[in-house]
Amino acid sequence: MTSYRREIDGLRAIAVIPVLFFHAGFDGFQGGFIGVDIFFVLSGYLISSIIQADLQQNKFSILTFYERRARRILPALFFMLLVSGFLAYSLIDADAFANLAQSSLAVLGFVSNLYFYLESGYFAPSSEELLLLHTWSLAVEEQFYVVFPLLLALIWKYSRTQRMWIILALILLSLVYSVYLGIIGQKDANFYLPFGRSWELLAGSLVALSGITAERFQRWQQELMSLLALLVLFGCIIFYDSNLPWPSLPAVLPVSATLILLLFCTPCTFIGKLLCHPLLVGVGLISYSLYLWHNPLFAIARIKSIQIPSQETYILLILLSVLLAYLSWRYVEAPFRDIQKVSKQRIFKFSAVGAALIGTSALVVVTMDGLPQRFLLPNLANTIQHSPKRNECHTDSSEYLRPQDACRYFSKPVKWAVLGDSHGVELAYALGEILAKQHQGLLHLTFSSCPPTLAQEVTSQGCKAWTNEAVYLLEHSTEISHVVLTYRYSAYWYGFKSHQGWQSPKHFIPRAYQHLPETQIGELHWQGLTAIITRLLKAGKTLYLTYPIPELPHHINKLITPRSIWSDEFSIELDKALTLEEHQHKNVILLEKMNSLPFSERLIAIDPSEIFCDAIYCSAAMNGNVLYFDDNHPSLYAASLIARKIKQTELTTPSVIGAISKAE
Repeated sequence: MTSYRREIDGLRAIAVIPVLFFHAGFDGFQGGFIGVDIFFVLSGYLISSIIQADLQQNKFSILTFYERRARRILPALFFMLLVSGFLAYSLIDADAFANLAQSSLAVLGFVSNLYFYLESGYFAPSSEELLLLHTWSLAVEEQFYVVFPLLLALIWKYSRTQRMWIILALILLSLVYSVYLGIIGQKDANFYLPFGRSWELLAGSLVALSGITAERFQRWQQELMSLLALLVLFGCIIFYDSNLPWPSLPAVLPVSATLILLLFCTPCTFIGKLLCHPLLVGVGLISYSLYLWHNPLFAIARIKSIQIPSQETYILLILLSVLLAYLSWRYVEAPFRDIQKVSKQRIFKFSAVGAALIGTSALVVVTMDGLPQRFLLPNLANTIQHSPKRNECHTDSSEYLRPQDACRYFSKPVKWAVLGDSHGVELAYALGEILAKQHQGLLHLTFSSCPPTLAQEVTSQGCKAWTNEAVYLLEHSTEISHVVLTYRYSAYWYGFKSHQGWQSPKHFIPRAYQHLPETQIGELHWQGLTAIITRLLKAGKTLYLTYPIPELPHHINKLITPRSIWSDEFSIELDKALTLEEHQHKNVILLEKMNSLPFSERLIAIDPSEIFCDAIYCSAAMNGNVLYFDDNHPSLYAASLIARKIKQTELTTPSVIGAISKAE
């Protein structure tokens, strides 16, 4: 067994504290995420030292190795998962609870890095509400340790120099691959997957296997190199940020600085004495549990907060994390590491039972869609409804549903059509239901994330071709006389917040247009919209142009979830979800353009804000029904209100009134 190095626990504290402050958003810690890279290097160094000691004594056992890993990792991890599950059950909405259950299953399989890679970017704003996002690093380590001990045992027959050359070659391979991923823009793959991370763990292994110790260097070299290395780490924490390709060439600096500290720092040097301070050593000892606990607490606070949590809130959460980490270390980690208290057989039995208990609970939660019945509300959650024809009749991709094959609701003759993107799906269904009572039918033409475009390409493959086909069909239809145009204009003009973070309007245009300023991108979409309007008016159609939907600051699930299962109070008043001024300010240029259109009895404006908002506020719910099924799409109930307004407008236009008079 390798001798205990007290300064390494101090270095663990230097790693974990910036991670906490980075996740809390504190100024000066934009590069605090490098703490995870420091942990990787330390892990590679310590694990390789242990394996090397066993191999030297000819007593290496893969079973013993995994027993040690189980003692180190699983008890504190299971404790955190159980408590986080209870807190989530009590506090968060069904979707977030189901996500926690799914990610818990991934954690148990040590594949959470793959799960989060497929689900969300680490630096995306929405990722801040994922309770177990931080477990990706545990998964990377355990995936590495499936292969590395066997590799080291295989190459042990070679000389030390040969072993080092093999490890160095693997480091360079992994680093080059990481750089390559950065160059081709695969940021999430680079961050989450083990292939571009292995070089950091291997770098620590290289130092352990080299046999080089600080005693080989003169005292002044130890002092100078350890001081410079610590300064480099502090510099990376302060000056790095999440825009860097990571881990790629920029990660070489903190990794190298950590290696230098491992090589040159001793308890006798100035930096060594600093790292051996009891406070830092104490934080280092609980650093694993502290890392485990901080993220679930931060995420729950963000889920339950309508506004961004304050720094004072984060400070309290960090102090709570420290308390939970100490209790976890003292009463969970330490006892399970003691082989006298917990035998090898018992640790494996505990691991199996714990994984089965947590896994079964998670499967139940996933199967039951996050247990929405936990919150005994006045059936608000049951009104989050979208069109039952959404999957069948809404289209996207280059293999789109051709306009001539599109859904027709619910009667004949088909005199109406809804043309637009996903904001028109519910409206088409709701309007179709109203028209059916008057023995009229409706053609449903919607394409996902498809701006009004006839000429320029967009990133939604097939959008341009589909739009041209749809407009051509409407122009030449002798049956259809009324067309509703409806789009998520705000996203195409100003950008939007998605599960991948904040997206600019450039998200919707191909690379050829990326050099344009965002205002010109909006202008391109405006030209497409006015061209569609012009062609359809020229074809003799009556058009109903919907204005932008007021978009919520948060998902509707968050707004209608009470503070806890023991409370029926919401975080905000649902009839004051946002102000009308906020909605109008966000869309000011677009609204000016829309107001300038030549509205008439054949081009009619339909403004949803007149339904959703009063003179001051816009609502998230009305008459016991929610108005959204996420943060921007109207619910089926809201769509029915818009549809009624369209029909009322139709009946009050001069041409319709005149037609009714003549008929009488």
